[in-house]
Amino acid sequence: MLLALDFYLDAPKEVVVVARGGLDEAAPLLEPLRGTFMPNRVILLGVEGPELQGLSAIVPLVRDKVARRGQATAYVCDDRVCDLPTSDPAVFAKQLAAVEKLPA
Repeated sequence: MLLALDFYLDAPKEVVVVARGGLDEAAPLLEPLRGTFMPNRVILLGVEGPELQGLSAIVPLVRDKVARRGQATAYVCDDRVCDLPTSDPAVFAKQLAAVEKLPA
C-alpha cells in the first residue's frame, strides 16, 4: 500500500520503447529496465505500425514515437516531457536512474 501511496504522491516516470520488427529487438533496452527499481513508472512497449498508431488514440504519450534508424528506441519522459530518444542501453540506464526531487 505504501507503493500505491508513493505513486499517488509522486509523478511517475513514463517509459516508451518502440521497436520496428518485433519486441525481440527491444531486448537490449529491456535489461536496464528490468534491473532498475522504479516503483513509480508507466511502461509502454510497442511495434511500429497500425497497432502503435491505434494505441496513440488511447495513450497520447506514444504519438509520434518511432524506432529511430531501424533500431529499438527508448523514450524516458516525466510529465509528458521526454529526454532525447536513445537506442543505447547505457544511456537508457542513466535516463532511468535520473531522479527529480519532489517540490517542497
